Amino acid sequence: MVTELLNKTFTNRVLLDTSALISMCDDKADIFDIESELGLVKYFVTESVIRELERLSKESIKKAKCYNMLKKLISSFEIIKDNNDYADKSFLELAEEDYIFVTNDSALAKELKKKGKRVFRMNNKKRFVEL
Repeated sequence: MVTELLNKTFTNRVLLDTSALISMCDDKADIFDIESELGLVKYFVTESVIRELERLSKESIKKAKCYNMLKKLISSFEIIKDNNDYADKSFLELAEEDYIFVTNDSALAKELKKKGKRVFRMNNKKRFVEL
């Protein structure tokens, strides 16, 4: 009960999409920069993000290596069950809940902002900043 209360009260729930995770490989971005602005953070990914990463990993050796590195990282995150083929749909559905979203997808970021959500994306200095 106390742990549950602490998680709801003091932890920023950060939901990462496929593009944000891939930027850790492609751009050497540090997703954990967000913690300097938000403080205590709990990270989440949807099952659809994992499925997207798996599909992308079959496209090239580089993407397969990225996915293997990300799998280890993702194992420390909370996984949200969903049945969507694409993460964007899940993100828009989850916009009704209390998450902070991290995406490099401009269209998705715009839709989330319209819904009044906090959204972070990578800037040209390879840091994640709030839009």
